[in-house]
Amino acid sequence: MRSWLFGIVLAESAAIAPDVELLAVAAILHDLGLTERYNGENRFEVDGANAAREFLKERGISAQQTQLVWDAIALHTTPNTRSP
Repeated sequence: MRSWLFGIVLAESAAIAPDVELLAVAAILHDLGLTERYNGENRFEVDGANAAREFLKERGISAQQTQLVWDAIALHTTPNTRSP
């Protein structure tokens, strides 16, 4: 819950507001890559994103929404290289 709320606060300054439901899903599923079941060869963010993608695909979530969740989990620690 805390991570989701922190994401909401950060999103207030974003040029495009995120989908708060998808942000919640990403926050909830974020740590899957830290579990023994989903710990793979990648860094934990990518392993978690891959596990989340499979979870969402199995439940019929759209490819676009699934990709947004994958990006949010796997890339949240990747520095933004765009100029402000």
